[in-house]
Amino acid sequence: MPTQFHLLDSPVQVKEAAKAQLTAVMEQVDAWRGNDMKGLLTEAKEYVDANYHKPISLDEVAEHVGLSSYYFSKLFKERFQLTFIDYLTNVRIAKAKDYLLDRNVPLKEIALNIGYKDPNYFSRVFKKETGLNPSEYRSKL
Repeated sequence: MPTQFHLLDSPVQVKEAAKAQLTAVMEQVDAWRGNDMKGLLTEAKEYVDANYHKPISLDEVAEHVGLSSYYFSKLFKERFQLTFIDYLTNVRIAKAKDYLLDRNVPLKEIALNIGYKDPNYFSRVFKKETGLNPSEYRSKL
């Protein structure tokens, strides 16, 4: 409820009323950041989960949830303790592992199916994340 400052009698009363108003606004902002941001970041993860196979970027996902790239990146890292790119990579590598179960699917096709245009780059990323290149990983299954 807004305070009608003109009805207050002294500067001390105005100061205390203003302080109470500011505290209430700060609490609302904290609640919004905690709840609404959690929903936006969950929406961002869902967007990645649904579009990992496309060449998506941080800018695109930030725009999708209505945040600046910088702020989105910062919030994502704070909330999930990993960067947006690390999350996207984790999703893609998990999907690649599923594809590798089928020995009839060529590595080039797997790379394309999970959003990597370059199969060599996919192999390097896969090895960095798992310690094995995709062929080695497949042979251990």
